[in-house]
Amino acid sequence: MSRLTPLLALLVLSSLAHAKDPFRQDSIVLLQPGFLLEKRVSVEELSTYIKHLNENAAQQAASISDRAPRTGAIVFAVRPDGTRKIWLDIKPALSDADAKSMIVALESAPPCVVREGTIVAAINVSFWGGKGRGMGMPMPEEWRASITGESVEVTNLVDSLWPQASAPGTTPDRAQER
Repeated sequence: MSRLTPLLALLVLSSLAHAKDPFRQDSIVLLQPGFLLEKRVSVEELSTYIKHLNENAAQQAASISDRAPRTGAIVFAVRPDGTRKIWLDIKPALSDADAKSMIVALESAPPCVVREGTIVAAINVSFWGGKGRGMGMPMPEEWRASITGESVEVTNLVDSLWPQASAPGTTPDRAQER
């Protein structure tokens, strides 16, 4: 059994909250194979990062403009350089202002230390008493819009939607010449 599984199970159990709390973590979805995640991030680093995401989401959820029950996923990616990206797959959708505030708050969480490539995972969540969703694959709208019918590996999808920045003073073409 993967070393990640028991720790992630503990995170899920420790995050259970009352039904009408502004925020609740329902489960964690690993969007890459366990062996790959274990190679790229330590269990401790990943669990600390998820705790930070939960804390920031809980704070932000309390200020959502309405208190409609919602469920969905906070999808996150972290790269070895510390950059991180958040996508939301929440139903019913948050207002544009609330979604932007939530993403800014989540992206401000200190990243976990990542080695050798991007990590991608998701936290299934509920806001204001929303009924928890199953363990299905989260599909943020930006992801859905970019998939053309063929199956795509999640790391490749994330990299296509979130290109790595070039080093200062270089362009992608110049970087390839070196």
